Amino acid sequence: MEAPAAPPRILFVDDDPLVLRAVARQLSRHFRVRTALGAEAALEALEESAEVEGFLFDMQMEPVDGPELFARATARWPELRSRAAVATGAAETDDVRAFAAREGVRVIAKPFTAADLLAWLTPR
Repeated sequence: MEAPAAPPRILFVDDDPLVLRAVARQLSRHFRVRTALGAEAALEALEESAEVEGFLFDMQMEPVDGPELFARATARWPELRSRAAVATGAAETDDVRAFAAREGVRVIAKPFTAADLLAWLTPR
């Protein structure tokens, strides 16, 4: 008998600590969730371990925004490019659509559910 598969590992990056706590609480039953408060903390977390199935980051963060975090992270860990998605409350704006199209990342609208993330992470 095979052991059950381990839940997917996700690194979720946002600059709002309340959002980070809520997302971690909501998703912890389905994923191994690591959170990072902002881009610099995300890069530090990735230095510790870039082994994640999902790299989910907010588009609008201060002082380093999502596109800059994505550029820096994927320059160092190119394998994250295929595992990345941008989480945003403004999914239909031109800048979000342009970024997603240019970089080939998925857009996941906030608020999202565990089912939204499972759909993103499930191979087709």
